[in-house]
Amino acid sequence: NERLTAVLPALGEALDEAQARLSYEFGASLRDRLAAMGLPLGGRPPQFQVGRFEILVSFLNRTATIRYGKIQVTSGIRLSLDPLIKAYQDAARSIEGRDEDGQRWIDQLYTAWQIARRKSEKGAARVSIIDCYYELVLLRQSRSFNSSPSKRSFTDYTRAQFVHDLDRFAPRFSHQGQRVILHTATKAQAENANRSLWVITGAGPHDGQYVADLEFVASALF
Repeated sequence: NERLTAVLPALGEALDEAQARLSYEFGASLRDRLAAMGLPLGGRPPQFQVGRFEILVSFLNRTATIRYGKIQVTSGIRLSLDPLIKAYQDAARSIEGRDEDGQRWIDQLYTAWQIARRKSEKGAARVSIIDCYYELVLLRQSRSFNSSPSKRSFTDYTRAQFVHDLDRFAPRFSHQGQRVILHTATKAQAENANRSLWVITGAGPHDGQYVADLEFVASALF
């Protein structure tokens, strides 16, 4: 036991050095591969940034997690360049690579807001962004789902897709002269995923704010 105790510090130092070397080499290889694709890699191990995406790496578990802003998109990715880059490409395609009609989207959001407003106890203009999101998901479903709900006929619309569309369309489109106003979450709301959403408004994953409520306001009041 004494002999083992004596060598433990050296083993710990060797492990730390190996971990640091692995993180440096992996980061450099990932940066080179993405640079060849025209994608700059920011951050430093174990947190990398690619545009609005964040890649969190666990060298201990040999896995990675991808988040859009602060919203987890996928996890448990094998810590190898090819699977990780493919997972990033799939996430970018599903969130930022979709075709959406901006005016149709803002019209649907207005309807979702009205439905959530009617369902709320207060009926106030400010409505939970989570409630609006849930109602919007239902509005996007097909007739087959509405007539016979099932997992097979359900059309997925993730939180990451929603906040991307919110930032993309809310500043540019209005519904019959009314525009979206977002209300920043309190600290308590920001700590609860059922009461707020992280909405990216800049180029990076940390450029944004936690939003708790939204409402539509006449453009003349802007």
